[in-house]
Parts: sequence; structure tokens; C-alpha cells
Amino acid sequence: FHSFNFHLIHHTINSIPLQIFIIIKIFNLLGPLQFPGNKQTIPEFINRIKDKKSCRDILGFWVKEDGRIYRNDVAPLVDNLSSLPHADHALYRKYKFFRQESEVPFSTTRGCPFSCSFCYNHIKAELYKGKGKYVRIRDVEEIISEMVEARSLYPNMNSVILYDDIIGIDK
Repeated sequence: FHSFNFHLIHHTINSIPLQIFIIIKIFNLLGPLQFPGNKQTIPEFINRIKDKKSCRDILGFWVKEDGRIYRNDVAPLVDNLSSLPHADHALYRKYKFFRQESEVPFSTTRGCPFSCSFCYNHIKAELYKGKGKYVRIRDVEEIISEMVEARSLYPNMNSVILYDDIIGIDK
């Protein structure tokens, strides 16, 4: 969960009476509460709440307003993963357990081109059909930059965990 989204949501929940129930479609989540397709929709949601405007048509959200549930389509995928900010690895440093961690998680790709019978990816790919390139790969320079950043935060880091659907795929 990027700190930008965390602070926006935290501020909204603590300062605005929230009378709208939100269900963020699970397929818009990557890892713990990251919104890859919702980079632009989270701020839009918060601005509408602040302005007391309807949220019933924001992509990536299911919203209950006036007793009716509005099930919006998923938001478009972000084609260029390197345009997204790095994960906020400092977010968990306040916890001793994480400060001592020797393995740090990273995501280098999103999506998978295969349709294995034991995996959910073919369903997820169908959900996002027409919403952008499903299989996306971060630039190597960006991955290295994020790892160097994380290494400075976690001096015990001696290995990485890759939270990718498929490892080793090339453009």
C-alpha cells in the first residue's frame, strides 16, 4: 500500500463522515492493499467524498448509495509499471519485527500469459480484457533502484521475495 494512498484514506476516514460502503474489487488489489488500476481513482473518490458528490460511477469501486449498490467495472490497468511509485518499504519500519527482516518483498511483473488449470490468472485476465496490457514488466533499472532503496532501510536484507505471477518472462 503506497503511503500516498494510505495518508489520503486515513485523512478521509478521520475527517469526513463516511456514509458510503465501499467494496474494492479484489482483482484490483496487488499484495496488501495496493491499487494498481486505481492510481487515479483513489484521489477521485476522496475528492468526491470531500465535495459531498456521488461516488456511484468511479471505476474499481462497488458503492452503496441511497440503498442501491453500484457495481462499477474494474479500472484500467497501468501499462507502464515503472510509472508507478516504488512500494513504501519504510511503512513497516515502526515494527521491530520488520526492521530486523532479512527478506524484503518486491514485485517486478504483473499478470501472466498462461492459462494453467490450477491458477486464477486466466479469470483475472478475462476480467481485465480490454482494460490495458495484462502482462506488464517493470524496467530493470527501476527494480534495482527500489532494491537499493530498500537495502538502505533494511541493513539485514540478504535476500528478496518476488511477488510475481511468473518469474523470468521477457518482453
